[in-house]
Amino acid sequence: MRTYVVVGVSHRTAPIEMREQLAICAAELGDCAQQLCDGERILEALCLSTCNRVEAYVLADHVELATQRVIELWAKRSKLSGAVLALHCYQHFGLDAVHHVFRVVSSLDSMMLGEPQILGQVKAAYRAAAEQGALGSYLESLMQQAFKVAKRVRADTAIGTCSLSMAHLAVELSRQSFGVLSDRHALLLGAGKMSALAARELRQHGAQLTVLNRSGARAQALAEELDGASAALDALPALLPKADVLIVSAAAPQYLLTRLMLEQATQQRSAPLLVIDLSVPRMVEPGAALLPLVQLFDVDGLQRALEENRAHREASATQAEVLVDDESRSFAKRLRYRDAAPLIASLRRHFDSLAQSELATFLRAHPELDERQRAAIEGLLRSLLNKLLHAPSLAIKDAVACDDSSALQALLEQLFELPSVELQRAKPTLNLLESARELGESGQAPNRQEHWEDGNSANTNPGPSLASMTDAAADAEQRPRGKVHS
Repeated sequence: MRTYVVVGVSHRTAPIEMREQLAICAAELGDCAQQLCDGERILEALCLSTCNRVEAYVLADHVELATQRVIELWAKRSKLSGAVLALHCYQHFGLDAVHHVFRVVSSLDSMMLGEPQILGQVKAAYRAAAEQGALGSYLESLMQQAFKVAKRVRADTAIGTCSLSMAHLAVELSRQSFGVLSDRHALLLGAGKMSALAARELRQHGAQLTVLNRSGARAQALAEELDGASAALDALPALLPKADVLIVSAAAPQYLLTRLMLEQATQQRSAPLLVIDLSVPRMVEPGAALLPLVQLFDVDGLQRALEENRAHREASATQAEVLVDDESRSFAKRLRYRDAAPLIASLRRHFDSLAQSELATFLRAHPELDERQRAAIEGLLRSLLNKLLHAPSLAIKDAVACDDSSALQALLEQLFELPSVELQRAKPTLNLLESARELGESGQAPNRQEHWEDGNSANTNPGPSLASMTDAAADAEQRPRGKVHS
């Protein structure tokens, strides 16, 4: 039976060295989703890639086969072995998958709890998958509901008012390092949304700004908005010796800032240079962290700064989690009601056939009836059928929602002599109930923070274990993290 499946890695389960190898550029998100849809293991797909996670949201008939398909494709793209990848992946299916997607889009699973960028990133991934024809009616329904849930979370809770962003943390780290920023010179490598957020906050604290970007027009527009300067990328080596802070948020096939470039820059200065790389894949060569006058932080290195602020947002997060739990169950119930439609239609077709047969026999026996009388009898029969089938239709919906449709089908056969072939054809198509039972009587969702350490699965789902997909997984060596502050 078909179900939703989520497979992914995030800042909680995989180091940045692995995430940057798995990262999918925006232009390739749609193609990756389309490649996942093989028509057998995966029927619909969406791929999401941010600085903190790479995930696939899919519709499949078999959870384990779909997971294998995702891991195979990611391993091929990243040159990582499937065994190593399986150790760092998490998996959700059924209602857990719905719940996870709602949490991600609502920024409850972000490193920066409540950060607003994730919604735009998911919408971009959704559009990319739709343009490539990788979305069908089920993922379409899931994503549209996820966007509504995210909007409700921000409207009905205070989580958005106390949120942080990567850019904010980068600026706060700069303030911790230098205190007052009014006499400091900051370079921003990149002119996208993250750089713009950082630039505006740096300017509020009085820092002098220089924006560098491949597109001179974008760099100039951002610089003019903030009364700063702009420069071409090839000016970076000349600007580094005079800079105090460098914030990097860009994308390129190779490092934009090498260890050699930074080594040459520090030879012309005596004060340390703070370098914050917000890019995934990283744009600053990790080995630069070994230089004595370079303080290098990547996105994982901001985790410690985040934890200090997290306590202030936990109250809002708790309220938002309850909302997401309620929305997950409501969404699952609506989908299960939709799955009841074929069974209800079969029941109605059966009784309508009997009614039409009896009506035809009656009308042949009473040719004296005029058109008005015939229409009145047909209307009475339709009304009677609707009233008689109303209660059974509601019972079918409830039975399907509670995964009790098999017993109901047997009862319908016995009571109404409904052909079994019709019932077989009308079986529900989407299964959200295995993991739904975890919610239990209280309605509280279990802890879904799954991860693997040294090949031991901590997966709380009752589904197949990712680590069991390969015998070699437990012996695979993990990649070194590199000497970057974290």
